[in-house]
Amino acid sequence: MTFTSQLTTFTSQQIQKFLPLGGPAINRAPVIVLGHQKSGTSVIAALLAKSTGSTATLDFFWKNNHSLPFFRAKLHSGELSLSQLLRKNRQYLSADIIKEPELTYLYEQLSVPFPQATYVFVVREPKATLKSVLDRLKLPGDLSELSAHQYEQINPLSGWLPALQGEAPATLGENYIERLAHRWKKAAQTYLDHHEQMALIRYEDFLADKQGAIHQLAHSVGLTVAEDISEDVNRQFQRKGNHHVAITDFFGSENAATVDNICREEALQFGYEV
Repeated sequence: MTFTSQLTTFTSQQIQKFLPLGGPAINRAPVIVLGHQKSGTSVIAALLAKSTGSTATLDFFWKNNHSLPFFRAKLHSGELSLSQLLRKNRQYLSADIIKEPELTYLYEQLSVPFPQATYVFVVREPKATLKSVLDRLKLPGDLSELSAHQYEQINPLSGWLPALQGEAPATLGENYIERLAHRWKKAAQTYLDHHEQMALIRYEDFLADKQGAIHQLAHSVGLTVAEDISEDVNRQFQRKGNHHVAITDFFGSENAATVDNICREEALQFGYEV
């Protein structure tokens, strides 16, 4: 059974009952940090907030309750509007900086709730991004497909099961590697289609000069650097992946080539070698 098939019992009226109310007004002009999950969005958003003395909300989809993964599928199916969901969760949306990778795939809807927003897009080389995702889930990268048991071991409320199954948003692919690669491709296309409205930061450039990259990003989005972050730049904001296994060994030659072939056009536009 796919994740989406589990949603059939949720009617629009029932969804309304789960959506919380209350909280401060939504900040209509925040800095919104987008990008594929596990591409460095958390650390970059957190350091941007720290360096500029700004408030930040990281991953509001997962701060409330475990019903929100179900709402994500409803958002992508059109049964629930983004503005409706955000109004009901406004206690998380008054911050100066809002980091939420899920919104990357809903960019076309963001102008309504955030008419004056400024956008940041974080990108990371596709194979490195997907390896980080699979490391997080303790899954191998060199299989032709995950087993039914491996899928069953993933918490359906974590949000990762739909990504592996090519849902919310819908992605192409005959197996988990192809679907994840198309998910990276879809996120990349969001930036490439709207690059004039977004400040771009590559995760690799951030790693090369963390403080300098954050200062440059702050300038790009109109924020003023006010605090020293030199002691914060090496803080771990997400569970660290396994860096002892080379990417080519992790995926194997066939799956590595699959990712390269699917993501080639977009990766080249970001300056990545394929």
